[in-house]
Amino acid sequence: MVGFDHSYKQPKKALEGDVIDQREDDENHFDPRYFRGKKWQAADTANMEHTYELSKAAFEKDGREVVNCTVGGKLEVFRRGDLATELNIVGKRPKKPPVSIKTEDYPKLLLIDITQLGDCTTTGELKQNLLKDWPVGKLLHFYSLVQQQIGVSPEGKDQALLMQQILSTAKTFDPDVILYRPVADNMKLHETPM
Repeated sequence: MVGFDHSYKQPKKALEGDVIDQREDDENHFDPRYFRGKKWQAADTANMEHTYELSKAAFEKDGREVVNCTVGGKLEVFRRGDLATELNIVGKRPKKPPVSIKTEDYPKLLLIDITQLGDCTTTGELKQNLLKDWPVGKLLHFYSLVQQQIGVSPEGKDQALLMQQILSTAKTFDPDVILYRPVADNMKLHETPM
């Protein structure tokens, strides 16, 4: 496991699934903006701990092990380890330089996902890192904005779009590949006919 701090602050009377309207900075994630201005569901942290204990027992019964490679955090159910050491990549270097891909070899990628690239959410940061070398003009991203609006980020220029603009923009872009991640938080995003 990587990046799991296992530490939550939520209202004391909150029950699992209760909706919390986060107005202030978010103390539960690596960036205070993560859930600020958003709604999230309360967690049952005691049940989560029990689930990790069950997972550990199941893996060990099968002769496998879950290792916690998170730096810091409060998850102590699993053995702690250093990620590079656990993956056995310490001191190893590739024998050949990585192959460079020509811009024209990249497909035109239409990404439809609730989170914006690099927006301080886990998936936003992950996508930003995975797609950081994607050529300008080969990536179009539709994502959620406030109040059920849909944003678009072609070449890093963010703007809110109307339905007609969304369809026209996607048609003009003419993607080779569509990556769609359905998340129920913004029905307008998912009801958009592509």
